[in-house]
Amino acid sequence: MLQKNTSGLYTSTILSSLTGITHGFSTRTFGDARNMKNRKRILASTGLPSARLVWQKQVHGIAVGLVDEMSCGDTIPDTDALVFADGRVGSGVSPILSVHTADCVPMLFVDPAARILAVAHAGWRGTIFSLASHSVRAMVKHGARRDRIIVTIGPHIGACCYNVPHERARRFLVNDRYTRAISMRQGQWYLDLASVNTAQMVDAGISADHIDGSNYCTSCRVDEFFSYRKDTGETYGEIMGFIAFTA
Repeated sequence: MLQKNTSGLYTSTILSSLTGITHGFSTRTFGDARNMKNRKRILASTGLPSARLVWQKQVHGIAVGLVDEMSCGDTIPDTDALVFADGRVGSGVSPILSVHTADCVPMLFVDPAARILAVAHAGWRGTIFSLASHSVRAMVKHGARRDRIIVTIGPHIGACCYNVPHERARRFLVNDRYTRAISMRQGQWYLDLASVNTAQMVDAGISADHIDGSNYCTSCRVDEFFSYRKDTGETYGEIMGFIAFTA
């Protein structure tokens, strides 16, 4: 479950129970996260240094980029997920991994024992090609354990609002694991992207109890979040999800 904190960010109940980790999802109030000044404002609300931020140029694919200390301040091209693996303890603020969305599904991952972080951005394309599973596998490759990985799903367009053409729905209907994520109402197909991503993570070995879902639809709550479908060219922007080790 996500809750709004005193800084105006939405945070995960499960991640907030962990020490030495700072994370959050911004809102419309902070402005369009594609603007660097707004990113600095978001991070300033948590005390995180913006110089440690790692941005990504998302392309609706399944490429997972590996981040290290030298990546701080960089924009990683042509990626939709990032992984940071660092076995050191007490080394201060890690690179701050970020993901930016407006209806797509943002995900934050952590194995706190192995000090491994990941973020992912899954629209329908990233979802159909199982970016969530690719992210888990990348974490495991660098030392994470599936039974320790914790994931938070951020604000995204929900099944209540995400109507899709039949051809897109059909691509999900062919997989028995995803049929519950597809529904029809008044002749329109609706897709639950978070449900599919959750199923993929469970199939990849993540405990369902370690996956913290979002209780906010960006389309329903356009007062709080940006929405690709609901906003106009004048009002459109993106929120930022981020996660970092702070100790």
